[in-house]
Formats: sequence, structure tokens, C-alpha cells
Amino acid sequence: MKKSINNELDDLARLHAYEHILGSIAMIWSVNHAQANGGLPSEAVNLLKDALKGSMLDSRERPAEFGVLMGEHLDRIMNNVAAMARNADRGFKK
Repeated sequence: MKKSINNELDDLARLHAYEHILGSIAMIWSVNHAQANGGLPSEAVNLLKDALKGSMLDSRERPAEFGVLMGEHLDRIMNNVAAMARNADRGFKK
């Protein structure tokens, strides 16, 4: 793998890739959860978002600003997944 000379750009690209990975896994999980439990993918995304928010409590030893920024990024990612899930809801009967 070719490493960028610009380490800052390389770090941003890596984080963006992780966001896409998290979003994809969250979407797959939400559809699987909905199929297994007779719910809707958008409902499952809300469960996952709540669980991830709860796991952020483990970051207490970090500065408060870190937790706020982490929460904002998580919200943005999960809001994108929720939008995809609402589209997937059309294929589900409740």
C-alpha cells in the first residue's frame, strides 16, 4: 500500500474509510435484526445508536471535549445509516 506523503490527509482518509465500514456494518446488522425480530431496520438502527452512545461512557478518562466531538461524529454516521434504513423499511412488513 502506498503511503501518502501528507500524513494528515492519510489520517483523514483512514477515518473516512472507518466511517464507511461502520455505516455498512450498522446497516447490515439493522436489516438482519429486523428480519430476525419482525421489526423494521430503522427501529434496529435506533437500538444500535443507543448502544453505541452507551459505550461512549467508557471514554470518561478522556477530555470532555473529546466525548462531545465523538458523540457528534457518531450522530452524523448513525443519522446517515438511519436514512438508508428508512428506505429499507419499504421492503419490510410489520
